[in-house]
Amino acid sequence: SIKKSRLIVFEGTDGVGKTTAVRFVRNILESDYGIRAAYLKGMGSNNFFGRLAKRFPSTALFLLEATWNTLKINFLREEVILMDRSYLSVISHWPEVGSKLNRAIIALAKPLLARLCRPSLAVYLFSDLDIQLKRIAGVEYNRFHSAILANPRVIAERNWRMQKLLNEFEYPVVKIDTTDIPPGIIAQTIINFLKL
Repeated sequence: SIKKSRLIVFEGTDGVGKTTAVRFVRNILESDYGIRAAYLKGMGSNNFFGRLAKRFPSTALFLLEATWNTLKINFLREEVILMDRSYLSVISHWPEVGSKLNRAIIALAKPLLARLCRPSLAVYLFSDLDIQLKRIAGVEYNRFHSAILANPRVIAERNWRMQKLLNEFEYPVVKIDTTDIPPGIIAQTIINFLKL
């Protein structure tokens, strides 16, 4: 049987299949195990803070959005919360996090967010860079993706920063290379990890 893992966080850079994996995992939990699961975007949501952060992108606004979405977890009634990105995505978002101001904001916010966001499991998805770039190029245009396509080295830097953060993480982390694996197999791998 599945351990009741209240919060499962999905991390990874753009184009690795986070949202697809979340949808597949949610479907399996609900259809095969009868476990109600909520889908929650930690970043890129359509609530007030998410729309504000999209319109005026800044580390402070994205952290505010992540904080708000993390607080929402306490009000959701589903047995499992599947979060598509958390504050870890914000604080590994190179090059924005490199400025002195943003480093100071992160230094203040990180301890609070680490206390608020306490997942039972973090799922880190990664992929071959060429495959990732093809996936990004194939989705609906947005300015964040166009910036990545203009400078693919950004992905490598963000991946390195995320790996460093996950190595400091005190919760279980499963890392999955999504390069040539169908979404259903990725989801089943995550489900199997939840059974341990």
